[in-house]
Amino acid sequence: MAAPSYTDSEHTSPAPPPYPVASTHGGRTPSLPPSGDLPDSYIFRSQRIQLDLGRRVWPVRAPCYGYTDQIGGSVSVTTLEHVKRIDVTVEGIVEALFTERGATVGFERNALFRRLVTLYTQSRPGPGTTTPIPNRSYNYPFSITFPATCDNDTTRLPPSFTSLHGEVRYCIRVEMIRWGLRRRERRVCMTLVVPILYFPRSYTPVSHAQPTLNHETFMLLGDVKDIHLVPRPLSKCEGKCKAHMSADVQAKIMLPLPLVTTSGDHVPFTITIDSQSSALVALYTDITIQHVKIRETKAHERSYVRETLLSYSRVHDAKQMGGGVQVLFGELLIGGVPGAEFSWSARGIMQVRHVIKVSVRPPAGLSTNLSVFEAAIPIVVVSHRRPSRHNLEADVAAPALELTAGRL
Repeated sequence: MAAPSYTDSEHTSPAPPPYPVASTHGGRTPSLPPSGDLPDSYIFRSQRIQLDLGRRVWPVRAPCYGYTDQIGGSVSVTTLEHVKRIDVTVEGIVEALFTERGATVGFERNALFRRLVTLYTQSRPGPGTTTPIPNRSYNYPFSITFPATCDNDTTRLPPSFTSLHGEVRYCIRVEMIRWGLRRRERRVCMTLVVPILYFPRSYTPVSHAQPTLNHETFMLLGDVKDIHLVPRPLSKCEGKCKAHMSADVQAKIMLPLPLVTTSGDHVPFTITIDSQSSALVALYTDITIQHVKIRETKAHERSYVRETLLSYSRVHDAKQMGGGVQVLFGELLIGGVPGAEFSWSARGIMQVRHVIKVSVRPPAGLSTNLSVFEAAIPIVVVSHRRPSRHNLEADVAAPALELTAGRL
C-alpha cells in the first residue's frame, strides 16, 4: 500500500486590524501609530486627559499584554474644577456583524470582562467649599490585572482578534465626569478610549510529554484513546447496505492522551482495519489524516464557518496482523505557525477550534458497494509547550507575540 505523502498547506491571514476611531462627547479615541513607528512610551492624550501606560516593553505598536498580566499606568488631568469623578475601566468585548447589501442582518455583542477603578471622587461643591486649584496637573496612578477567565464563566479570555464578520477587542477607557454648571444640568462625561492588545499564552498540561514515535511502545501505552470511525456508504444503497457493510468492515484510530498539543508536535497514531475477509481489508488503501483549523462566527441565526487545512499526515508502515486485521502506523505533524495557533472561544459568538479529520476508504473505482470511514476528532491546540519550572512564572505573563502577525 502506498503511503500518502506529507505536505504542509500554505495559509495566509489578514494583518492586524486598524482599530476603529470612535468619538464620544468631550473626548476621542486616538488612532494607533503606524507599525513602523514604534514609540518609546505609550502616552495618549485628549483635550483634558492624558493616559500614560509606561515605556514600551514589546516590539509592537500598541500596548500589549499577556495572560493575567498587570496594566499599570497613570492618568493626568489639567483641572479638577467641577469634576465629580475620574474612572479607569479595562474591558473586553466580542462582537459579530453580518450585512447584506449594506443592511445589518445579524448582530451580537457581549462583554467578556470589565474592571473599573475610581481614581478621584468629589461631592458637589456647596457655598464656601474650597475648589481645586485650576491650571495645575493632577496625576493618579492605577493598576488593573487581567482576569484569567471571562466574567461569570470558566472560559479563558480569548486573544485580540478580527475577521470578516467579527472581532474580539480590548480597551482602556478613562472617563472624567463633571458636574453641570447649574444644579439641574446634566453631567458632562469626557472620555479617552485607548485600544490595547491581549495575546495570552497557553501551555500543555504539567504532566504532558510529546508521545514516543516508537510504534511498538506506542501500542502498549496506557494513556491512549481508541476512536471507532463511522462507516458511510458511497453508493445509493444506503438504506439497504449500511448495516451489512458496517458489519463486514470496521475501522478505528488510536491516539495518545491527552489530546492537547502545540504547532510543530508530532502526534503518532495507529489505524486498525478489521474484517473477516483479508481481501476486503486490502482494498482500503486511500488513507487521509488532516489537521484542520475551524473558525466560526455566529450572530443569532447567521453564521460564518471557515476551515483551513494546516497539515496532512504520514503513514510510515502497514502490517498484516492475520485474521483479516491490518494496522497502519503513522504520525501527524500539527501544523500552523508555532506560538500563534491555539483553541479559544468567546461567549459562543466566535471561536477557533482544531480537529483531526480521518478518512479511510477504498479507491474510487472500487467503492460502489463498500463503506468509507470518517471522523472529525476534536483536539486542543495550545500556543506553547510548558517550560521548566524555573522559567514558568516569567513566561506565563509574557504575551504570545507570534499573534501580532495576525496569524490566528
